[in-house]
Amino acid sequence: MCVILICPPKVRPSRRLLELCELGNPHGAGIAWREAGMVHWFKTEELDQIELLARRKAGEIVIHFRIASVGGVAPALRHPFPVSPRAGLATAGSARTVLFQNGTWLGWQEALERARKAGLAIPGGEWSDTRAAALLAHGTTAAERVEFFGQVASPSRWVWFAARGPRPSASGTRPRVSGSRTSTGSRCRGRRPPCGGTSPRPRRRARRPSPPGEPERPARHITKLEAELDWLYERHQTAKDFYRRFPKPVSKPR
Repeated sequence: MCVILICPPKVRPSRRLLELCELGNPHGAGIAWREAGMVHWFKTEELDQIELLARRKAGEIVIHFRIASVGGVAPALRHPFPVSPRAGLATAGSARTVLFQNGTWLGWQEALERARKAGLAIPGGEWSDTRAAALLAHGTTAAERVEFFGQVASPSRWVWFAARGPRPSASGTRPRVSGSRTSTGSRCRGRRPPCGGTSPRPRRRARRPSPPGEPERPARHITKLEAELDWLYERHQTAKDFYRRFPKPVSKPR
């Protein structure tokens, strides 16, 4: 089963947590954030890129790690998918809303066939239950989406991440809590594995020690990681395209 991390503005997952998520869900990752009135996404096989973008992008973010269940192991089927008339397969882009799933929707092919017979144009390319849901949910009202995700596409857990609205809608999960949490409803804070960063709480709590076997990671780690990625992208002549999509912030040395 895939895993989704919903991270509030001041909370980011630790490297250890990301590694554990990737270990259990090794078929590609994706991240989405709000910027300039849109939701932007990026999909990759590289954990370093997910970690770097998570720390660079402000505000609430959603991260997904996939284990193939429907559609097989295919880079095009990493999450999220834009909720649009094509529910496209682009590695990076922007949309008003994107969709993530944790679970398996068994009735997606029948639902897609009914929509085709009703006149919906079905785009080409590879398909999965999540892409089908992103296509079928486009243009629906809020009430229709509640019925669709609560009954038609159940019992999967879905994250509807929209450009407008203070928080992503997580269908099938428990109410949100302070701090990051996963699509299984568990909090990332507290017991192993903990999220890095701080959560906006009225009281200050003592910092929990790192789990046994996990060394303390110095604050300069991300600066070093950025330097390594800069060299990697320049060497392969892809830095210009990468940083056009994800501009480097002005950071102060620590």
